[in-house]
Amino acid sequence: MYSTITNRLASLGVKPNYIIELDSATAALRATATYLHGKEWRSGGIAPGVMATLANLANYLPDSVIETISTLSGWMDASSPRVVNKVRADAMSTWVVKQYPQRRYPAAMIGSSNGAAVHLCAALGIPWLPQTLLVCVRHSVDPDEPKQELEWAKAPVQRLLRKNPDLRVYQLHDPNQDRLKVGRVSYFRLKRTRLGSGFKQFLTQNLVPGGTLFLLECQSTWLSTQVSDRHVFQFGGKGKLAPEEYFQESPEIAEFLRRRGSKHRCWNLPPADGRFPESEWGFDPELREDVERFAQDHGLREN
Repeated sequence: MYSTITNRLASLGVKPNYIIELDSATAALRATATYLHGKEWRSGGIAPGVMATLANLANYLPDSVIETISTLSGWMDASSPRVVNKVRADAMSTWVVKQYPQRRYPAAMIGSSNGAAVHLCAALGIPWLPQTLLVCVRHSVDPDEPKQELEWAKAPVQRLLRKNPDLRVYQLHDPNQDRLKVGRVSYFRLKRTRLGSGFKQFLTQNLVPGGTLFLLECQSTWLSTQVSDRHVFQFGGKGKLAPEEYFQESPEIAEFLRRRGSKHRCWNLPPADGRFPESEWGFDPELREDVERFAQDHGLREN
C-alpha cells in the first residue's frame, strides 16, 4: 500500500520521503530542472535568505549547541530502518523525470553528480538523470566501530536489494567528516546499474530522433569492502585524508579521536577488497552497458 501511494505521488512530482533532500545529487537535479523550467536557482537552494540568516545566528551559538542541532537535524532527515522495505527504484526514477519539462530535447546526460555538469546542461538546455541518490536510516552506533555498523547494515541492505534489482548500495561511514551524524544515521547511496523503465520511457518520449546520450562518468574511487555482489562498504570520504590513511594507525588519528572523546585511538576496519567507485561522486560502470544498448536500440548517439 505504501509503495503504491509513493509511486502515485512520484508520478505527480512529489519526492519519495526516503530520498534525502540536502545532498549533492538532489541539489544538482533541482538546479538543472529549475533552469529548464525557465526559473532561477539561487545560491543556497530553495530559501537562501533563511539559510543565510540561520548561518549568521549560528556564529553566536556555543559549539556544543551547534553540534547538537546538526546531529538532531541529521536524525530527523533520516527514515526509520523499516523504510528499506519500501524503497523502489521505479518510484525514484519517476520522481526524477517529473522534475523536468516534458518536451523534446536534443540530448540528455546520465551519470555522476557534478557541479560543472549542471552549468553545461543549463547551457545546452538538456536534462541530467542522476545515477546516485541518497537514503539515510536511523541507527545508533559508536561512530568509531565500523565493523558493528557494517554487521547491522547487512540485513536491511539485502532486504532493499531483493526488491530493487537495478540498484547497488554503497554504504558510507565517515566518522571524520560526518562525525556528528554517523553515530545516529546510516548512509546508503543507491546507484543505478540499469536505466530502468522510468528513465527509458522519459528518454524515448523526450529525446529527438537521433539525439545524443552523454554518460557522465566520474572516475573517483575509494578503498572499500565488497560485502556482497551489490553491497559495498566505504569507510571515510573525500577530504584531507587519503583512503589508505583511514586504515593506518597514526598520531594524528589518535589525537583526533582523543579530542573527540572516543575510547579508541585508531579504527579497526573490515578488510578492504580494492578500490571501488566513490560512494557520492564515483560512477558505477555497470550502468554503461545498459545505456549503450538502449542508445543502439533507439538510434541514439552515445558519448
